Amino acid sequence: LALNGEPGSFFENAIDPARIGAAGHSLGGYTVSALATCPFPDGTFDARVRAILPLEGSPQFFSTRAPGIFSTIAVPSLMIGASFSRLAPLLQAAFDALTPGPEVMAYANLSAALHNTFTDGCEIGAFVAECGPTALPWRYARHVTNYLALNFFAATLNGDPDALARLDPSRMARIDEMTVQ
Repeated sequence: LALNGEPGSFFENAIDPARIGAAGHSLGGYTVSALATCPFPDGTFDARVRAILPLEGSPQFFSTRAPGIFSTIAVPSLMIGASFSRLAPLLQAAFDALTPGPEVMAYANLSAALHNTFTDGCEIGAFVAECGPTALPWRYARHVTNYLALNFFAATLNGDPDALARLDPSRMARIDEMTVQ
């Protein structure tokens, strides 16, 4: 935000401080969730964050504060998980703890996906087991998550009604490789 007001900066006048969203994978997903929860020993709420999108957000790091701490999240949230991940039950519990209220509170679970399906690891050959023929193709998963993220932030931060319509559960149900709540 400081660079937003700095003349000549790449970010000069590029950031609207009233429309900040946060997304992250794994520990990054934990971080964006932590930004949206009430104060706790490992972090604190950041009121500038108006919407969060944790991908496989590592709720186990909230320890004994989970899943209850998720009930303090009051900003639009789209959690994205992987059905073959060991985090799937924890992400479901975290979603179940969210308090309804914001326009978008959803959990999209990609079928046959694994924790690292959301990374570039398959592209560079780092997660061979997670890129095998039984796993959801990572390139397809990237298209789905890009679709979800772009529409989520356009709907929640920009107030775009068309983007919100694209997030309608009946429309998202057309994506066979995903379940949505």
